[in-house]
Amino acid sequence: MRSHSDYLVWPGFVDALATLVMVTVFLLLVFVSAHSILNRIVVGQNVELDRLSSDMAALAEQLDLEKSTNATLNAQLSATIDENETLLDTIEESERALEAQQQQELELQQEKENWQNQASTLRAELGASSERELQLEQQLAALNTQLSRLNTALDAAKARDQEQQARIVNLGKELNAALANEVVRLAQFRSVFFARMQESLQGRTDVRIDGDRFILPSEVLFASGSAVLESEGEVHLRGVVETIQSLESTIPETLNWIIRIDGHTDNRPISTSTFASNWELSLARAQAITKLLINEGVPPERLAPAGFAHYHPIDTRQNPTAWKFNRRIEFKLTQR
Repeated sequence: MRSHSDYLVWPGFVDALATLVMVTVFLLLVFVSAHSILNRIVVGQNVELDRLSSDMAALAEQLDLEKSTNATLNAQLSATIDENETLLDTIEESERALEAQQQQELELQQEKENWQNQASTLRAELGASSERELQLEQQLAALNTQLSRLNTALDAAKARDQEQQARIVNLGKELNAALANEVVRLAQFRSVFFARMQESLQGRTDVRIDGDRFILPSEVLFASGSAVLESEGEVHLRGVVETIQSLESTIPETLNWIIRIDGHTDNRPISTSTFASNWELSLARAQAITKLLINEGVPPERLAPAGFAHYHPIDTRQNPTAWKFNRRIEFKLTQR
């Protein structure tokens, strides 16, 4: 006879539930792992996004600085142009007044001649007809009176003419004197500037002065085809910074001066992903030097970068020596 335990059977749904629980646990583990990986990726992207945002803010600040510098230079240039236009307008007004005075003199002279002709005619008639003698004498007296008034008016017109001419001459002298004085004063400080530049770069035989320009070879500052300052070039430019800063404390504030940094290349064409032509390369080098000088403490309003490409060579020959001479950076102390 079978016992009651012989009829116990393991229910099938228990295995199914156990399998379902294991699958559920596995899926939860997969979800947790995926969520952890995604979280690390998002954190990394946020860090990179913060770095890019910081770089963009720095670039925006640098762009604002360049815009501010350009606005200051444009305002100063506009003020100088306005002053020159005012002087020119004054001279033109004086010239117009002089022309009017000369025209008035001509008219008075013609009128005087007409009256003189009439007086001559009356004198002739007086000699020919004694009956009209008294009347002609009276008319002659009237003509003489009119002639006297005309002479007085003509003398006054001539005096005004001379006064206008003297005023034009004085205005021209004042303008020329002001310009000459500015040039002389600037030339004095230019000599000091060049002397101190030579002291700061002493020992270099390839650095020279040509007229009003201080010339530094590009090889001292940049690698070939590059606008990135070399470490040796930065050392040389720090001497330039000290020279400009010492000069700034010497030049009077009334003298509007700037240091122009001119970039020049040789005439061999360049076309790279960075520089489409020698124009871009020469200007980029001048701007790189300008930025370094500003970072070292030189006031931006005293600097003006410019690029001249290969259109102003020192040596027009076509050989390596000429190309080396023509690849250069020039510093020029000049007026705004």
